[in-house]
Amino acid sequence: QKEKAKVMFKQAEEGLLQYVKKGRRRQISAYYDLAGLHACQGNIDQAWHYLRKFDEQGKWLFGIPYLIQVDPLFDNLRDDPEFKQMLQRVFTEKKQVQARLRQLETEGRW
Repeated sequence: QKEKAKVMFKQAEEGLLQYVKKGRRRQISAYYDLAGLHACQGNIDQAWHYLRKFDEQGKWLFGIPYLIQVDPLFDNLRDDPEFKQMLQRVFTEKKQVQARLRQLETEGRW
C-alpha cells in the first residue's frame, strides 16, 4: 500500500507541476495543492516552498483562508508560528478589503 501511495503522490505532484510550468490558470491553486501534498507527507521545507509561492501570488480568494485552517493536508504546518502569522496577515487584509467595500457602499460608489 505504501508503494502505491508513493506512486499516486508522485503522479499528483507531476500533474500539478505541469500546470505550474505551463502557466495555466490553475497554476495558483496548484501551489496550494503542492504545499498540501508535501505537508501531509512530512516534507515541510517543500511544503513551505509551495505555500510561499501561493502566498506570493496574493490569491487568497474565496474560502481558502478558512479552508487551510481545517484542511487535514496542512496539519503538519498548523502549529508553525509562520503559518499562524501568514493566516493572521491574510485575515487582516481581508478585513481591510471588506471595510473598504463597506465604505464604498456607504458612499454610493459600489
